[in-house]
Amino acid sequence: MNFYRFAPKLLLLLAMTGFAALAQDATPSAEKPAAPTPAATSTQTAAPQNADQPPMPASTPDSATHVMGFENVKRNAKGKFAVDDKSLKFGTSSIDLASIQDIFTGSESRQTGGTALMITKMAIPYGGGRVLSLFSHEKVDNITIDYTDSNGGLHSAIFMMPMGQAENLKKQLVSKGAKTTVPVVETKADATKEKK
Repeated sequence: MNFYRFAPKLLLLLAMTGFAALAQDATPSAEKPAAPTPAATSTQTAAPQNADQPPMPASTPDSATHVMGFENVKRNAKGKFAVDDKSLKFGTSSIDLASIQDIFTGSESRQTGGTALMITKMAIPYGGGRVLSLFSHEKVDNITIDYTDSNGGLHSAIFMMPMGQAENLKKQLVSKGAKTTVPVVETKADATKEKK
């Protein structure tokens, strides 16, 4: 029996099965719930694009997606940071800046598109799905904040932010009194502002 004779039909069957599953997951517009109130949107969770990755944060300033670790905030919750003289707030939770022990920043590339893109890549013959993967990546920043709670327990909160915002948040926190073992990276734009 020749496998190559049945391979295109198998790929077509897999693609159709995947798209049928996606169509069943989608809710019709008549059954969609009412829009949430503004107070609920800051910690509302969104359906993840992929089980391994949290949803992308909005590209507005101080916006982020909580990956894990911040007390009383659900995983993958989207919200905004607010920094005042004594605390860091995300959604409805806050921590004292004096309790922050360390701040780490980094950036990574992540694949977008979720399940639909994954099925489409499988359906493209002759390895064409790999080419599609080259164009479906975006860069994000992540920030990890190590802090102690009121009982002295050490916690680490991880947030994902749009590219270029993690270092700015770190600078803002350090300027207000948070501690860090890794020095703040100075960007070229900041260096030119200081020279003028």
